[in-house]
Amino acid sequence: MVAAARAADAVPWLVVAGIALAAWTALFVVVVTATMPRLPDPGPETMDVGPESPAVANFLVNRCRVTTSALSATLVDLAARGHLALDDIGGGEQLVRLREHSADGLHEYEQQVLALVRSHATNGTVPAAELSLGYGDKAERWWAKWQSEVLDHTRALGFVRRRFTRAQGGLLAGTLVVPLLFGGIALEVYDAATRAAEHKKSNTGGGMALAGFVWIAALVLGARVLRGWRDTPPGAQATARWLGVRDFLRHDESFRETPPAGVVIWDRLLAYGVALGVAHGTDAALPIGPTRNDEGWSPYRGLWRQVRIKYPRRFRYGEPPGRAAATSVLLLAGVAVLGVFVARTFVPALTDALDRLTNGNNSNDRWLLAVAAAVFAVPVAYVATQVVRGVVTLQRAIGDFGRRETFDGYVVRVPWHYVSDNDGHGRWEPTGYTAVDDGRADEIHALRYYRPDVREGQTVHVTITPRMRHVIEMTVEPSPDGRRAAT
Repeated sequence: MVAAARAADAVPWLVVAGIALAAWTALFVVVVTATMPRLPDPGPETMDVGPESPAVANFLVNRCRVTTSALSATLVDLAARGHLALDDIGGGEQLVRLREHSADGLHEYEQQVLALVRSHATNGTVPAAELSLGYGDKAERWWAKWQSEVLDHTRALGFVRRRFTRAQGGLLAGTLVVPLLFGGIALEVYDAATRAAEHKKSNTGGGMALAGFVWIAALVLGARVLRGWRDTPPGAQATARWLGVRDFLRHDESFRETPPAGVVIWDRLLAYGVALGVAHGTDAALPIGPTRNDEGWSPYRGLWRQVRIKYPRRFRYGEPPGRAAATSVLLLAGVAVLGVFVARTFVPALTDALDRLTNGNNSNDRWLLAVAAAVFAVPVAYVATQVVRGVVTLQRAIGDFGRRETFDGYVVRVPWHYVSDNDGHGRWEPTGYTAVDDGRADEIHALRYYRPDVREGQTVHVTITPRMRHVIEMTVEPSPDGRRAAT
């Protein structure tokens, strides 16, 4: 019966598959939204800390995610508990001293921090700056292991669970079968009709096999991309309590700027202040762990605060407006020529093929699908993307002609990355970006600019175009004592 069908009979199955896929997408959005980690309302303001470690508190108040502030907080907590000492040695430098103290009772991630100090110490002391692991795979592996240990401890406390329950995962996986099943049937009907028209023996099963492969691939990809954690009811209660502690500590301005040596006064409360994102002065002074290109600390315009860093790449961000405009014009001209060629070459053939499909002539149906999928789907999407990119870039570039703006800021990050050579070796090179904080927002867009004498910790005066963000000039400002900022 399937072999006697016409290719056009596959269309209703495709329509049903599309409707089922739309319904599944709506279900997916509902489940993802419902399971997204959220912060509860803060509890009463209090300075009474709970039994959890600073790292666990950091994990909870950051929506089940560990930030690098948890590392600094753990270091301060070890000092408060007698394992270390933190001394201010002048010039904003901190010295970490090991103390003779039993490590019994320390969690795995706390022992990992203590081991880091020991591995870098000479005669029992190490400057805090030397505890930075910098960039590279070794630093990332260390950080991944540390995050995993904090997560395991939080799970053992019963505060977090997997983002998707088995029931939710089974619901999404099971209902995804429906649109793929209808899609597989459509392919089977089409294939059978095509083979019948060509007087070939029907060989069913290919469409269903493809649907099964897509289903398995979707499950594997979804398990990797959507893995995550959310709090349990006890975890939500603990999070609310820690948010109350954070709100209490925020009222004390002197606490926010306390240096690491202040642990002798504030004891463990300073560690929790760092973990909760309040004790900025201490956190910024302890660059422990891997260097993160997507975050940093800035004291610009008064108080230390953590900033998030983005590295834009779209629409020729950072290029000179004249060059960006010329490139966009050439791109649009090339796309126009390509569009005319495609329209004159393939549209008539596609129109004829569609007409034959509508009239039941199946002889070229397979060719029709090949043309529609290979010639039109990907190229048309690519061309459309390039047109949008060219138009937006041209609009921005023209808007920058003759315009410029200036601002002063603090250099938060000059990122580097590892570049492999063809011979298997490699080297560290700057990425070509410089992240400058002007004090106006907690999220900054790094400038597409690099100069060897511009380094982290300097204050700079920047002249840019307002829309393309092309750096015309960047000059290093002298430090308050007449010298250039420390490098």
